Amino acid sequence: MTAPPALLSFALAFARRQPQAEIAHQYEVLARFTLRRRALVTLAFGIGLAYQPFWITALFYLLDVAFDLATLHFLRGLNPATQPGRYLMALAMNAGLATVFATYPALSWHVDDPLAKAYALSLLLIALIHHSTLRNVHLPLSVSASGAATVVALVANTLLWVNLGNARELAITTLCLAAAVYYATLTILAMHKLQSDLLHEREAARQANLAKTRFIAQLSHELRTPLNAIVGLSEAERMMAPQPETKARMGVLVQSARDLGELLEDILDLSAIEAEKLTLRPEVTDLHALIRASAQLYRRQFEDRGMVLDLALASDLPQWVWMDGRRLRQCLSNILSNAVKYGRRGRVQVEARRTASGDLAIRVADNGPGVSEALRERIFEPFVRGHDDGPGTGLGLSISRMLARRMGGDLVLLPQGPGAQFLLTLPFDIVSGPVAPVAPPEGPSFEGLRVLVVDDIATNRLVAATWLRLLGAEPLLAADGAAALEIARTERPDLVLMDLLMPGLDGVDTLERMGALLGSDLPPVIAVSAEEMAVEYGARAAAFDGHLVKPLTLESLREALTRVRRRL
Repeated sequence: MTAPPALLSFALAFARRQPQAEIAHQYEVLARFTLRRRALVTLAFGIGLAYQPFWITALFYLLDVAFDLATLHFLRGLNPATQPGRYLMALAMNAGLATVFATYPALSWHVDDPLAKAYALSLLLIALIHHSTLRNVHLPLSVSASGAATVVALVANTLLWVNLGNARELAITTLCLAAAVYYATLTILAMHKLQSDLLHEREAARQANLAKTRFIAQLSHELRTPLNAIVGLSEAERMMAPQPETKARMGVLVQSARDLGELLEDILDLSAIEAEKLTLRPEVTDLHALIRASAQLYRRQFEDRGMVLDLALASDLPQWVWMDGRRLRQCLSNILSNAVKYGRRGRVQVEARRTASGDLAIRVADNGPGVSEALRERIFEPFVRGHDDGPGTGLGLSISRMLARRMGGDLVLLPQGPGAQFLLTLPFDIVSGPVAPVAPPEGPSFEGLRVLVVDDIATNRLVAATWLRLLGAEPLLAADGAAALEIARTERPDLVLMDLLMPGLDGVDTLERMGALLGSDLPPVIAVSAEEMAVEYGARAAAFDGHLVKPLTLESLREALTRVRRRL
């Protein structure tokens, strides 16, 4: 009376110990080859019509299909730890499938025809090979199928020779079958060991890649603080320096620090793309303004190198579109940066138009040495440069192509010369733009604008305060959320720049409490963080009135202040 419950308890305990990841991979392997397996099984049963009636062939074929589909059904999304009964059903359906597939050729084994016996042996060998390969990722699945097929073969062979009264043939065929089963068992164990090792190595590689990604993200985050101070304070000193030589030296320092910052962002983006964690955030974008602003950022660098930047926007190019403008700016900036590094005196052409299919197409052509035919595609690989003696790390073009393809477009190097001509294509949707604001007076003044800077890192507060004073605004500084709430209550700032990641009250918590404290008097609050932190905060960060990416630049801060000034 106690044996069945004890056996059931043992079976359920066995099921709960099975690895979910291994079963998931087994399902992927079987599902991937479903159509090809079904085609081969159909062929095998079709040949069997030469030795069996149609109704028997049809019956066993339908049973084979039913058991196969049932096995896949129970394996799909299976978690043995919480679904042990379903796991046992998967093994039962798998054993039923092997039983049906082995029984059909076993019937032909009883036909008095050498070809029928050859056909039966062939199908049995095919079954054993199948069990030792495709169904061998998860060992119990292979064992249940091979065991069922072996039992059917032994029973069929015994019945045949016993009915014929031939003990000698029974002994010989049984011995041969045992040898085949023994060899198949060794193959199953060896193949499973190989599959298991591959799975473990893949998981180890995945964990190592995650660790690398986390390390790079943490390193980038830690380096942003000193880099922000170097860029911000050096730029401020360059702007205020009276001597041209000092301005030039500070300019080199600023550019070097920005190059380092771009390298950090490129490495971080590359890691995010490889880990498939790069987030696209389409929004209503002023396409004309974005392209002009991106070109304007590099105009001075082109002029310093004796080049002239020509920008042309086609008349049919819409102004307001739905796309990820930040990623478009990143792609275009990488291409323009490449033109600055490798271009020569003369003109650099930037043309934006619509393609025949309605996508955005931006062509950037410089008059540099161009790219050799051997490197035409390789320059889009990470850390490959067009010229060994050229500047840069070889990441910009690789990341830009990855981004463009993630957005549904592409980045290619056109064959026309001279120089290098890159074509960036991206899809977009035309949308209605916002109501145009009243144009501000020339040279907007930020005199009297009180800006609360909330950041737990002193150097970040210093840089922000320096930029704000250069723009004419009055900075108010808070080292944490509690201090920010007190200043907001007593000083009533016109704008708040809020760091997202702070100890104690983070930026979102501080915003919520500030909203409860000030109510309708709450000023615009702009989040300040690294890009990946804004993505990590997700919906919680949506309550802010904008987002500035660290490190802050004078241009990005001026743009934010301009938007706020228009609203006041």
